[in-house]
Amino acid sequence: MNIHLIKTTEYPLGNYKQVLELLRSFTGPMKFLSPIDRVPTDDEDAQNAALNWDGNNELVLECFEHRLSTVNELPEDWRAFFKRCSNYRRNNAVGTSDFVMLLTEQRNLANWFSMFDGKNNAFIDCADWEYFTKSPSTYPIAYEVVANVLRTIMCPKLTLPNPYFHKQTIGCINDLCMNKSEISIKLRTADVCPVCVERLNEQGIDDRVLDQCIGIIEGIRSQLLFREGSRRPRQLSEIKLTDNNKFYFTGYGNLELKLFPLQKVLYAFYLNHLEGVRLNELSDHKAELLYWYRKFSNADTNAQINTRIADLINPIGSSFSEKKSSLNNKIKALLGENLAQQYKIGGESGEVFKINVDRHLVVLPEDRSLTYA
Repeated sequence: MNIHLIKTTEYPLGNYKQVLELLRSFTGPMKFLSPIDRVPTDDEDAQNAALNWDGNNELVLECFEHRLSTVNELPEDWRAFFKRCSNYRRNNAVGTSDFVMLLTEQRNLANWFSMFDGKNNAFIDCADWEYFTKSPSTYPIAYEVVANVLRTIMCPKLTLPNPYFHKQTIGCINDLCMNKSEISIKLRTADVCPVCVERLNEQGIDDRVLDQCIGIIEGIRSQLLFREGSRRPRQLSEIKLTDNNKFYFTGYGNLELKLFPLQKVLYAFYLNHLEGVRLNELSDHKAELLYWYRKFSNADTNAQINTRIADLINPIGSSFSEKKSSLNNKIKALLGENLAQQYKIGGESGEVFKINVDRHLVVLPEDRSLTYA
């Protein structure tokens, strides 16, 4: 199942990419696709051009009194959003079974967080989430993407009002939240009520798709609560380095530890050497460090890679301490002081540097066992 994410001009590219990365951090049959996949990852101009594919991102709206009785009488701005999705389908040969989701900060007159059209298209309002959650808007927006997949499967022929939309907030993905502040209840419960689950099963939803959707909304809930300080976990999380070179705390809702390439090199190395390694012993592991850096850096030449690793392992230089300090600060900022102690690179000058996490909580790509040559 493919879900294509597109956006309007005013929605920042950086925010869009964060939503995309968050959704992609959860594995399963749903694949989240983007026009920027076809252009260089470091070329923001090309990425913006790919996303602004039709050259007309502004929706011209007129005030009118809208009704919500049939699809043909959907608000005019909703129809404009859905038309953009349909145009993207036509221009990019997107199949009818694929989903197209439009992320936008442009207002919709009904003031809904999101809506779908029953034809595998949907829009998500990306503005003003700071009024409803302390956490980055990435999380509720990603939640709405997944929720609209489930809603579309539940109601392939959309009618409004919809019998599966809950006027009273019960913590289900289909709560209407007419009082918009109640959205926080839905985000914190991350639930699909029994009636809606039964409807999904009646519609023949693939169990793997449902499992992935539930995994995503539960992961988002976990991250929201974690970031808002509402819940600090008692159990330690697995730290996983994925095949696409990202570090995730999988037990905390796939919370991502975002690092620069040399920070990744240092962290991957010490996760692979939980016994610890002194700074003056790093030169004995130069081949492995070069391996990690080539894995994490796509931009540097071989000469630059060799120079930076030479600086990193120089016991009288400053590169190691700078990278270790900045890495540890990022872990502390992400997890908090107490929890970070288990995942930081600890040790004093002249002593063994190591990470105090148990080995069973570390997951590295299988190719870590290759000969570093």
